[in-house]
Amino acid sequence: MKKIAIVTALLTLTGCISFPQSEQALAETGSKSPTMCSNQPVEKLTKDIEKYLSKCYRWRRDVYVNGANVTTNFYVSKKEIPEGAKYFVTLPHGEGSNFLLTVLAENGNSECQSTINGYAYNFMWARHFGKLEKIAKGEEASCPL
Repeated sequence: MKKIAIVTALLTLTGCISFPQSEQALAETGSKSPTMCSNQPVEKLTKDIEKYLSKCYRWRRDVYVNGANVTTNFYVSKKEIPEGAKYFVTLPHGEGSNFLLTVLAENGNSECQSTINGYAYNFMWARHFGKLEKIAKGEEASCPL
């Protein structure tokens, strides 16, 4: 009975949460990661980031049962930029999306062949920063629980 009350309270409170509606809003209000230096070329780094995000989240797929979406889908999208790539983890709503995690992989400078930067909605999403640090070092990263 106590668990039901807690779950009900949490579900009620989730209606009061305001998520960033754009990449810029997430950058302004979210947690910023430290810049992660990598000795890998940006092409390899982006492939490793894609592999990691594919293990953890869907790539724009919907699951419907009898016309109703029955799961909470976090989507990953990629935007190519001249210096590398940006990845967005979003939660769709209505006609838009809530931005929860942004990852930028781009060419580095004389000190780093490439770099990773990220923005996270809250501490739960900031857990990815440690995993991205592993990827920057060339290590395999597992999904946070």
